[in-house]
Amino acid sequence: MKKQFLILLLIASFQGFSQPAEQPLKKTIKLGVSFSPDYSSVTTKEDDGFPIFVKDHKEAKFGYTTGVNVS
Repeated sequence: MKKQFLILLLIASFQGFSQPAEQPLKKTIKLGVSFSPDYSSVTTKEDDGFPIFVKDHKEAKFGYTTGVNVS
């Protein structure tokens, strides 16, 4: 678990925006792409039609999330 946390910490992205005070605001469009690796051991199962969240370390899976940012 410590190795996985370290790997996720190393590939985590940090965003920062700054603007000098002497420049006036310009109308611009900013585009960006985001990616997030995921690792989860929580699955859902149904019991009488209701979802139940179950933590199962045997069925842990990797996943990902991607997106496009427009500002």
